Amino acid sequence: MEIKKKLLCLFILHVALSLSLVSRSICAETYQWIDEKGNIHVTDDASAIPEKYKEKVQKKHFTEESKAEGKKVEIKNQSIKGKKKERPQKQSLNLNKIESDVTDSFKTIISLWKNQKFNDLYETGDRKSRMAVNREDFERRMANKNLVLASSWETVNDIKVDVKSAKLVSTTAKIGYRLKRGGDTQFRTETFPMSFENGSWKINLWKILNAKT
Repeated sequence: MEIKKKLLCLFILHVALSLSLVSRSICAETYQWIDEKGNIHVTDDASAIPEKYKEKVQKKHFTEESKAEGKKVEIKNQSIKGKKKERPQKQSLNLNKIESDVTDSFKTIISLWKNQKFNDLYETGDRKSRMAVNREDFERRMANKNLVLASSWETVNDIKVDVKSAKLVSTTAKIGYRLKRGGDTQFRTETFPMSFENGSWKINLWKILNAKT
């Protein structure tokens, strides 16, 4: 009798444990939706569904184990959602150096222009303008101008450099002109596009050709 009672108790205990395991595997209703950023969300609490996604929710049935995995997916996606993309920082421009280099180059160009060294002046032109006008034509047109640059302090003043990028600027200055046959100096504010090519700042030759004649 004692043995039978023990066997009966063991049988009851086994049945109880089996029922417990079965109950953990009972399917539960869960809700799944995808937000506007493509993140997948899974929950078993209908009240946790945002109002704007309630019409797009898909009902699914998962075991307790699957629910746990679904929650992991939601947590993972939420962590991704919370992360901000790290954008590469733009290399900051050394404006002071660019402005200083451009100013020095511009003064050299003006000096060549004033001294009518048109062959050397042509070499300071950017690639685009040198392709548009050949050296001989440039020298001829410069030599035929009625106005030349004034001498001394009147040649150039108030140089200002507007940095567009590391390789593109606009240089504005007050330029002094005078007639070849003499006369008073005439001042005019001009803006010259300049670009950084082959290690130095180049000027747009067309702007020089079309400057006040």
